[in-house]
Amino acid sequence: MRLTGISVAASPGPRYAGHIRRIGFVSQLVLLN
Repeated sequence: MRLTGISVAASPGPRYAGHIRRIGFVSQLVLLN
């Protein structure tokens, strides 16, 4: 899922990349907790 997130983020642009990064980071925290 991490690789797909990076690839998808690279396609749309830096704007979406920031949001996807945030979502991915939050999702990781949730999974860890």
